[in-house]
Amino acid sequence: MKSVAMVLFPDFLLLDMAGPLEVFSIANRYLKPEDHYRITTLGAVPGAIRASNGISVLSDAVIDPRQGQWDLLLVPGGPGATTRSVHR
Repeated sequence: MKSVAMVLFPDFLLLDMAGPLEVFSIANRYLKPEDHYRITTLGAVPGAIRASNGISVLSDAVIDPRQGQWDLLLVPGGPGATTRSVHR
């Protein structure tokens, strides 16, 4: 099973999250179970993360580079991608 993770940060574009993750979800419908993608969302900050359109999303986990290894790590666009409000 391959793993796909998406990092969510304040002011991300919801469409940039939903579209790509839906592609992997649909692919899982056609793949054998052992070939499925494991899809995870990772928050750049703890708690609910507000997208640029005001909708809040609760990630599966807070990102920790020391834990977890992913085959593919996705980062959506959005106004928050260029702000320095995300804790590093």
